[in-house]
Order: sequence, then structure tokens, then C-alpha cells
Amino acid sequence: MFIFIVSRDWRNIYLNNLESFKAKLLRDGFNLDKDRFFIVAANKRYLGYEKINGQFSVFYLICPQILMPVFMAIASVIFFIRAIGKKPDICYATTPFFVLSFWPCKYFLGLPLFCNYVSSVSDIIKQKGGTKRILTAKAVGICEFLGAKMADVLMPNCQWTKEKLLQWKTQPSKIVFRPVRPPYIPPISSERLAELRRRHNLTAKTVIFTASRMEGEKNLELMLKALASIKRNDVVWLLAGFGSLETALRKLVKELGLPERVIFLGYVDRVAIWHYYDLCSIFILPSLSDSSPTVVLEAMLMKKAVIASDIPGNELIIDGQTGLLINPLSASDLTEKINLLLDDESLRKRLAQSGNENALAYLRQYKSIEQIYQYYLSKL
Repeated sequence: MFIFIVSRDWRNIYLNNLESFKAKLLRDGFNLDKDRFFIVAANKRYLGYEKINGQFSVFYLICPQILMPVFMAIASVIFFIRAIGKKPDICYATTPFFVLSFWPCKYFLGLPLFCNYVSSVSDIIKQKGGTKRILTAKAVGICEFLGAKMADVLMPNCQWTKEKLLQWKTQPSKIVFRPVRPPYIPPISSERLAELRRRHNLTAKTVIFTASRMEGEKNLELMLKALASIKRNDVVWLLAGFGSLETALRKLVKELGLPERVIFLGYVDRVAIWHYYDLCSIFILPSLSDSSPTVVLEAMLMKKAVIASDIPGNELIIDGQTGLLINPLSASDLTEKINLLLDDESLRKRLAQSGNENALAYLRQYKSIEQIYQYYLSKL
């Protein structure tokens, strides 16, 4: 298949971290052995067209976040011109907001629009507060609504996003519930685990692990505040990922006196990360907004006890049965739940086993993009 994709590429992942982007495409259900992609990406540094290889080509547009409507308008023209020369099988948007970039392709060329729906951009903006953000969230919400109406296929990954689409009076026949692709879990090497324990000085330590972007909606400062309240000095938090708040988080680590108890791992590739899951006793994700996050699923597949926020979208976690839920605004609640699991190994094992069973049941509903495309064609 030949696919058009629109993306907000603030960190230029297509040029500097193609493997990470490939991993995301795999999770989204594409076939990287056969599929080819043309991408229009907003970024902060590059302008112009680049053919990365025979499979990926990108048109970069320099665009500050505040000028996203301008980016969307220019992207729609670029996609339309490219589609006249070579029509894609589908146009693919990672959120209903971006569907609007494909309106000329849909209404003038009749191309099918597929939309992944794993989170609401307007909800994320609104949560940060402030009059400007609230007004921006309303405008973005209108775009999301229009995008959902325009899309031919909408693919929510949890019941919360599915219900939101139904609230928008979206035709049920356009909605295809679709978990992420079941991940490949490589063999865990005991030698590699021992090397990681030596490298990070984890001997006789209890490891808490988080894999997350360091952005505001991930609420990682809550974890630092909770860790500062935990009296046990043998507890270490490993954080994998990068983002705009890394400097602020490192500063907070020093202010809270936690340099010996927090380890910033940076970017961890899709093979190495499974060893960090294996190292940990507890996985934590204190997000303010999320939708069936992949990292929670992965932790459950590795039979780890999970603590996550009590927010719409964290449906894999049934509090007290398949994991523990916390108030994402309460560091004391998170501290209490961490201490509970640290002190009760049998509870950790029970939650880990139940969480694993729930994750496997969720993944059995997976459908690839090709399968959904054939379903779409069968209705024409």
C-alpha cells in the first residue's frame, strides 16, 4: 500500500530517528515489508522535500506550534498536488485534527481518509489551564469534530475514545475498534540484565520504571514528589524517554535531593526497553491525559505491577484487580500506592498476573491497516 501521513514532527524523527518512527508505524498496524509512505511534517528546522529511501519520503515545513492552522492549509495543497501525480491507497491521520489536511484529496479526488484516534488534542490543551488555552482547546475541538465527520474510517483504541466519537454522532459503521499491534518481545538475556544492573548500580535496589515523553501531560514531576516522600533508600526510579521538560525535571531532582535515586536513561530502543521492563518491580505512568497507553500494555505483558492515573483511557487497569489507579494531582496518593506494592510482594504478583491476562485479551482484538482497508472496500 502507498500511504499519505500528516505529522507534527517537532523533533524531526524522520531524519534523526527513523527507527523510532518505524516502531510507531508497526504499532499502528502498517506492514513495513510492503507499505510505502509520503509524509508532510511540521518541524522547527527543516524546509523542503527529502526522499529518505525507497520507502519513506518527507516534505518538511518549518512551523511553530502557534501556526498549526497555516501548516494544515499548506499541507493540504502539498498532499493534493502529490496525489494528482500518484494517488495513495489511503490518507492517514494520527488524530481527527489532522484529517482536515486531506480535505482536497477527499472531495476532489475521492481518496479514503483513515484516522487513528488515541487521544483528544483539545482535552490535552484544556488541561493545562489558562484563558488562551481554553479558547484554543475549543477551536481545536471544532477541528477534531469536523475531522471525525470527514474521515471514512475512525480507529479508536479504547472504549473512551470510541464513546467520544459516538457523542459526536459519528456513524457507527465508520468506527473500527483497534488495539495496537501485539508487540514482539525479544528473548531476555541474563547477561544483558546483569550488565544493566552493574552499569546503573542497581545491586540490592528495588527498581521502579517509567517509559514516557518528558512533556507536561505526562505529569512526571508527580513521580519525583512521591519518590521524595518514600523513606526507603533502596528504591530507584529509571526514566526512559526525552522531551522538552527534561532540563526542568533534572533541576527538580536536585532540589528534592534525589540524584542517587533517579536515573535518566534517555532514548531506549525497542529491543533494549524490554530488559528495563524485566528489571523493574513496579511500572508507573502518572499521566494527566492518555488513551490505553502502549507502555502500560507492554508492562502488563511483562507481568509487572502497574500504577497509573485514574483518567479516561486507562481501561486496561481495573483498580485493585489488574493494577492500581491514582489521583494524578495527588503525590501523597501515589506515594501510598507505591509503598503498598513495595511492602506486599503477593499483591504485586497478583496484580501482575491479572494485568497480563487482561492485556492478552485486549490484543486479541487487533486488526492491521490492511485488514481494515479490505473491510472498507467491502462496504463500497
